[in-house]
Amino acid sequence: MNIRYISAMDAYKAAQEGALLADVREKAETSDVWLDMENVIFIPFSLFAQLKKELPFDKQLILCCAVGIVSEKAARLLSEAGYEHVFVLRNGLIAWQSAGLPLKTAAGLFCKCQCCNKNENENDF
Repeated sequence: MNIRYISAMDAYKAAQEGALLADVREKAETSDVWLDMENVIFIPFSLFAQLKKELPFDKQLILCCAVGIVSEKAARLLSEAGYEHVFVLRNGLIAWQSAGLPLKTAAGLFCKCQCCNKNENENDF
């Protein structure tokens, strides 16, 4: 099987046109930064063999991990299962970030809860 790669910018454009981005990082790896796109799903590689059948056959699938190694393994599994429209994000999330594409970060999330947003003059309870 020949693995097909896609640049971060081309992956971004493809996702805007309906391609599905599949983040195959493990949960511990996704606690700080995520792809900020509508067409993103998270399938940890440790569960990939079980969950790959839930991915659509008729959509372009772009697999992403931290640097591209794990997404290559996931691409091989999909190819063996008969998926034809599979791409690996070349250099993974690092390339996405380097290209300045949309990301969500834990530090950048805005909390709207009462605990974080009460006035200094308000009582605790």
